[in-house]
Amino acid sequence: MKNTRGTKSITNDAQQPSVSQFFGNQDGQYSMNHPQQKAITNAILSDLVVDCNLPLSIIENKSFRHFLTVVDRKYSPVCRRTLTVKVENLAELVDIMNPFGEATDLTQGEKIVTISSVVPSVLSLNHHLEKLKPQVRFLSSLVRSLHVSLKKRFGGIFINVKMATLTKDGTTAPFSDPVYLKAAPLDPAFSLMWIDHHVLVSLEVKAEVLQHVKEVILREALETEQPTPCVDEEEQESLGQGEGLFAAYHKRKKKDVGTTPALQLSHYLHIADGQNVLLFWAMNMKVLPSLFKVTIRVLAVPASSAPVEQVFSHGGIILRPHRAQMSDRLLTNLVFCKCNAL
Repeated sequence: MKNTRGTKSITNDAQQPSVSQFFGNQDGQYSMNHPQQKAITNAILSDLVVDCNLPLSIIENKSFRHFLTVVDRKYSPVCRRTLTVKVENLAELVDIMNPFGEATDLTQGEKIVTISSVVPSVLSLNHHLEKLKPQVRFLSSLVRSLHVSLKKRFGGIFINVKMATLTKDGTTAPFSDPVYLKAAPLDPAFSLMWIDHHVLVSLEVKAEVLQHVKEVILREALETEQPTPCVDEEEQESLGQGEGLFAAYHKRKKKDVGTTPALQLSHYLHIADGQNVLLFWAMNMKVLPSLFKVTIRVLAVPASSAPVEQVFSHGGIILRPHRAQMSDRLLTNLVFCKCNAL
């Protein structure tokens, strides 16, 4: 009899949740899908295991399980295996989404150049998802959905780098504007390195993409290039006279040798090595004049509408119906003052 009673004794050891627990049971305890059940389980995981750095085995401790009954009698203790799966799910989710957060920060900055980050970010995310496909255990459907959505949302970029083909219906794919293709190479932080690492095509096709990117930049550089009038040394000396005793004590500026945009692009690609884009072009605007004109036009475009929306939200406060007769210049000044006020 004693042995029989011993086999029927109730233990507090963690067990896998039964089917009935997912729908509630007769003891009045929460089902596994109950909001309060989920809230307590998530709090244990995030507040105790993650934030307080307690071992996951604490959920099997008898004293801790008694504590849970005091907190909420209806709570159904979960087993360690269940929380282990949750931890692995969260870790996998962080690995998947972390690069997306970084890309969002790069393309929504207010005081940095953002448009040059679009193409490298999109292609890097595509490469990231391609690598994750054979590795993920729990969130494979999320990875596939993100990959399909990325290619659909930024289809024009993949078409321009020959990683996708044109749509059969003839519609223009989103982000197919060549400005994105020009911006990335003109940022020395990226240059053309993204083609080697993240354009997932054959070497022959990569060479074609590389040549196409250079041609797009050179075409605009030739369109914006204007001949600068040459000033003789005698004219420069005459302009410097009469300005003081030491007016002649200055270094003569080097004459512009008239380098072509192609030579400037070649020189730029040679010296670009991860520098800050604003500092780089501030220092090389005289050395690379043709490329500089293209750069200030291309890199001035914001990658997202977030900064613009903030400006218009301030403008909406100013532009009330009874003020609708104000001039464009006055409205511009008011928005500028409002957005730059401390």
